[in-house]
Amino acid sequence: MKNKSVFIFCSLSLCFMIGMTACDKKKEEKKHTATSSTIAEKKKKETIDVNLFSQIKEGMTYNEVKELIGVEGDLLTEQGNNSAENHKQTFAWKGNTPQSFAEITFLDGKVRSKSQRGLS
Repeated sequence: MKNKSVFIFCSLSLCFMIGMTACDKKKEEKKHTATSSTIAEKKKKETIDVNLFSQIKEGMTYNEVKELIGVEGDLLTEQGNNSAENHKQTFAWKGNTPQSFAEITFLDGKVRSKSQRGLS
């Protein structure tokens, strides 16, 4: 009788461990799928496309542009200093296609000009 109880206990324990392993694999698959889509979504938000570019208007502040695009720009050039008039900065944002980008020039903290190459 004691051997039978031990056998049943071991069998149930084995079934439980197998079941838990299967659950962990399903969780891992879901996590991987979510991670892949999250990465794609994040990458999309870290680039600029022609639609976002067209929404950038002269007079917008750097923070407004950054909020619209969703990521900081890379400072390319700067003339003058932040506390003086005629402070000019040009930033670049990575485009949504290979080798595409947008450049936006700010004068005294506001959009003065913009250009793009290869955005779609």
